[in-house]
Amino acid sequence: AVLQWMLNSPGRPRLLHCHDHHTGLIPFLIKHCPEYRGLGWMPTVFTVHNGTYHGAYGWDKMYLLPFFEAEARGLLDWSGNINPLATAIKCAGRVTTVSPSYLQELQQNAGSELQLDDFLELMVTELTHQDPFKPMENSELASQISQFATVSGIDELNDKFSNLSGSLLSDQSMQAANLIGRRVLVPLGGGYLETGSSIDGVIGLSDPASNLTVSVYNAGGALVREMQMGTQTKGEVRFSWDGLTDAGEYAPAGQYQISARASANGEEFSPYVLTEAEVNSVSIGSAGQGLALNLKGLGPISFNDVAEIR
Repeated sequence: AVLQWMLNSPGRPRLLHCHDHHTGLIPFLIKHCPEYRGLGWMPTVFTVHNGTYHGAYGWDKMYLLPFFEAEARGLLDWSGNINPLATAIKCAGRVTTVSPSYLQELQQNAGSELQLDDFLELMVTELTHQDPFKPMENSELASQISQFATVSGIDELNDKFSNLSGSLLSDQSMQAANLIGRRVLVPLGGGYLETGSSIDGVIGLSDPASNLTVSVYNAGGALVREMQMGTQTKGEVRFSWDGLTDAGEYAPAGQYQISARASANGEEFSPYVLTEAEVNSVSIGSAGQGLALNLKGLGPISFNDVAEIR
């Protein structure tokens, strides 16, 4: 219900902070369910307050979940059940605990709680299943590793994790370099119009909608073009602005803001808009800053904010 509300809300949070198994599926849903793809750019933090309760249930209840990518099924599984707590640890951008000493408590306590070894195994699983085009930020990985480094008895893992962290950034740099000259879909709310070209993108509809309208504004905020796209089904709707204004003249090259509005169930709402942009170069930030793609005419954007590579 929260995700549906955010999809239809004109304003969206810049961060999703989830707590315990009750919200553990949210990082998975926004990454691997087409229905919530419009929220996939949001960074997620998951905090473990109580390792005793996982919210696990059998795979026979899978029908209760919205449609998700089949290859992501393994992210839901832990010990043969759908386990929201484990899923969140695998999928969240950053994992924290309720206190710095909580991992030590897990190490000391036996029983049904998620143990320290489980956290380590889940972390390895998280690295294994990460999207190669959207790997974890180096700083995010270091943040998670630092929590485990404070627990006695695992000091020998520090060097291995440090090397792994560096290799991830190196691999990410090589992958991003291959994007130069490619086009990507990004949530910038606009695009760059080249002379004689167009601005293309997609509009995300969480439900069938009518009166879909795409509005184009110049850098000064003046409306230059409105495109009526009528009634559309649920999903992503492609659009293309050919650079012509409502007056039938070609707009000058430059940046333009693009927004959309539509009606569903008697109410008007603003669906998300993703626009295409060309990758000019890749910047490798200092420690903790990750990678940035420099887009033609638009400037830099975090590698993790790219919605799709075309």
